[in-house]
Amino acid sequence: MQALDGVSMEIPAEQVTAMIGPSGCGKSTFLRCINRMNDLVEAARIEGELLFDGKNVYDGDVDPVALRRHIGMVFQHPNPFPKSIYDNVAYGLRVQNDTDNMDERVEEALKRAALWDEVSDQLDKSALDLSGGQQQRLCIARAIAVDPNVILMDEPASALDPIATSKIEDLIEELAEDYTVIIVTHNMQQAARISDKTAVFLTGGELVEFDDTETIFENPEYQRVEDYITGKFG
Repeated sequence: MQALDGVSMEIPAEQVTAMIGPSGCGKSTFLRCINRMNDLVEAARIEGELLFDGKNVYDGDVDPVALRRHIGMVFQHPNPFPKSIYDNVAYGLRVQNDTDNMDERVEEALKRAALWDEVSDQLDKSALDLSGGQQQRLCIARAIAVDPNVILMDEPASALDPIATSKIEDLIEELAEDYTVIIVTHNMQQAARISDKTAVFLTGGELVEFDDTETIFENPEYQRVEDYITGKFG
């Protein structure tokens, strides 16, 4: 079964790009192509090119693990490790044997993830004791601690309450000042609020339209996109 068909787009640096569309249209599959997470799916087969800094990430000489150091990912459900808050953030740095100034870098990542003020006096506490929203911000801190270029987010707020969702949205907008953020969301209002560009995928893994978010929501080129956004189908 083909999950994506003829997808071609140029994602701008240091902006938020949202991917929207009905369930099963290939949004998350495309997201996972970007840092080769689909390599972990035994049946997955990929054709075409996906360029990052001018290099096809599917070239034979590209190490997927090294690639993911530059292209981090935050998943739909918070997935902190059963370790302390500190050890969660430090994990990637230790794996890479990059442990200089560890305390400062953990603090900086937590600050950038808007979590430091809430956990600074309990860094040895289990990450599993945090609330869902705090756990998701911790996962974002863990992703940015290794200083990636791109942050992929797959429905990062779908499991959170409205207050926690608002914090994540504010954080995403702040992160886009320094990182390229690509977010999959079912929440069209969220896409309209926080993204600069929006890609609309429809049934069959087809990228139907990709443009400035304001254009997509106010004056889309294709009737199918307007019908989806206005709730006529999907």
